[in-house]
Amino acid sequence: MRKALRPLRYVRRRAVTRGLFGGDRKWLVLGGIAWMFRFGRRIFGFGEPEPLYTKELEPGERFVVVHNPPPPRRRRRRG
Repeated sequence: MRKALRPLRYVRRRAVTRGLFGGDRKWLVLGGIAWMFRFGRRIFGFGEPEPLYTKELEPGERFVVVHNPPPPRRRRRRG
């Protein structure tokens, strides 16, 4: 189940064991691509999102998050 949630982690780990230490060229190439993808995300800032709004609440205040439901499918296709 965990492999399905983190496929790049699985590919990187498999690339090190089978590609780097095992000598399998296919896994070595896949691992290189996965490592470059990870490195590129870090360089170009696709990591943690920036907060859009911050405010300290005073005692007794509350914060309400409202989510508008998406429009019906018919309307979405037209627009």
